[in-house]
Amino acid sequence: MYQGNAGDALSIFNGQSSKISNRISGSAAWLALAIVLALDMTARAGSISGSQSLTTAPGTTNLTTQGTDDWAVWGSTSNQTEGSTTPYDEKNVATHDILGMTLYGGLSITDTTDRTDQPGLFTWSDGTNTPNQSSAIPMLMQAYPPGGSSTDGPAIGTGFQLTFAASNTLSRTLILQLGYVDVNATVTASLSDGSATEYTNTVSSTSSASADFAIETITYQANSPGQTLTVDYYTTANNGAYDNIAIESASLSAVAVPEPASLALLAVGVIGLLVRPRRRCA
Repeated sequence: MYQGNAGDALSIFNGQSSKISNRISGSAAWLALAIVLALDMTARAGSISGSQSLTTAPGTTNLTTQGTDDWAVWGSTSNQTEGSTTPYDEKNVATHDILGMTLYGGLSITDTTDRTDQPGLFTWSDGTNTPNQSSAIPMLMQAYPPGGSSTDGPAIGTGFQLTFAASNTLSRTLILQLGYVDVNATVTASLSDGSATEYTNTVSSTSSASADFAIETITYQANSPGQTLTVDYYTTANNGAYDNIAIESASLSAVAVPEPASLALLAVGVIGLLVRPRRRCA
């Protein structure tokens, strides 16, 4: 039978409480670490998701509002002149996240043309060449020579390739405005680090009476820094006399992905909640 005094009993009780508290603290630390790792993996894993909206009348797009991070528009102010992979105008920023356009599958500049008699219209207030384009203007770049026929449309498997900056610290949303007439065409988007499943969508038209347009909205982030997103837009079938595909505009917006330091602060908060001391009665 224990015969110590009350002080000895209190000392033993406090010792046992300390051991229990240490065990709780250790468990809380492991739980917090697990939370940090899970959140970090979720926040920084590569991902691509998207949606498509089809229309025959895109209306007017304010590129400054849509492209808070970057934007570019292709075409010219002259109808049916030779196309160019250089944007007609782009956002006036120090560093562009729209990295450029190349022609896909053997398509050449002589196989492209600029058109300004299209439904899509654009305005902006932060351009490089034209700082303030307040009056809405139409333009696009087509893979289709002037005076088209059933034999001189874009060859199957040819089109446009665009490249965009990607990283694990920013989640970016890309909006592409694309045109198509009398063709089947495919849009794909893939990350250079292969950290997400490729995004794919298709369009189809069998009418040369009017142009059709696809608005592709693609949200993406890489699993590591210094990566790129590559978007291909190419023909898979020519369906009529004025078969063509076209690029109008690209716009980017971005939001920050949580940094490890922020996740660590969250872990500290979790530990504090789990091991906060209880007030002892006098």
